[in-house]
Amino acid sequence: MTATLRKMGLCVNHKKVLRIMRQNHILSKVRRKKKKYINGAESMVAPHRLERQFDASRPNEKWFTDVTYLLFGERTLYLSTIMDAFNREIISCVISESQTLTLAMKTLKQAMRGRKVKDVLLHLDQGSIYTAKEFQA
Repeated sequence: MTATLRKMGLCVNHKKVLRIMRQNHILSKVRRKKKKYINGAESMVAPHRLERQFDASRPNEKWFTDVTYLLFGERTLYLSTIMDAFNREIISCVISESQTLTLAMKTLKQAMRGRKVKDVLLHLDQGSIYTAKEFQA
């Protein structure tokens, strides 16, 4: 919250922001890291081709994708995005109630819609939805 206010041009102390949030009962919950589990499904780990060269010389040369957790009280939603490395534009975003292969595929299909995407390099983490055989195909 403090960082957002500072980006808006306000000079605020993090302790003051915390105090005001407490007074208005709008504190966020601290969430614990969930345990990782292996469901036994076979996965494929992709080779690392980017070699820390994150800049792109043209649009649709390199894309980055990831899934973010959004907590709304007791409800969790998943935001899947794809960003073009050329201009850092978010070219696709999909929200779902579950983090599944379908979420990743919808995001990728949305990004490809209406774009000339020949030989685009899609950089992603090695999460379970991205290492599934169906996503790699």
